[in-house]
Amino acid sequence: MASDLQQQLAASSLYDAESLKAFNQMYNSSQNPYGNGFDKNYPASALPFFQHFAPYTNPNATASSFSPSGSSTSSTSSQQHQHPTKKKPVPVPAEQKDETYFERRRRNNEAARKSREARRKQDNDNGTRVIQLEQKDEEIAIY
Repeated sequence: MASDLQQQLAASSLYDAESLKAFNQMYNSSQNPYGNGFDKNYPASALPFFQHFAPYTNPNATASSFSPSGSSTSSTSSQQHQHPTKKKPVPVPAEQKDETYFERRRRNNEAARKSREARRKQDNDNGTRVIQLEQKDEEIAIY
């Protein structure tokens, strides 16, 4: 397994013997105040992992197969967020239209009417607030 990985690294374009050599020297040197490893808190068993660290390479990928425009981050950010669609109304058969059905419809219609009125009132309030703020802006701009 390890030799397969080493062969893949050697064959890949990301393998750089000089940088790996420098990496190993940096963490094996006696000048490191904490001894072996990145930090004094790292156990000695973690050292082999850090010594053999190399970027992941896909052995099946070619050097020109990666395209930043085709990466997943750019494709997801360019997609439009779609709002959930409204549920389609299902007609209620005439035999199921009893007193509770009509009461439910009456309450729903009343709630919809109140919601529309509240939205209109809020829009009107926002419009008057915008006009007031624009007038204040003009007054400030005069000075």
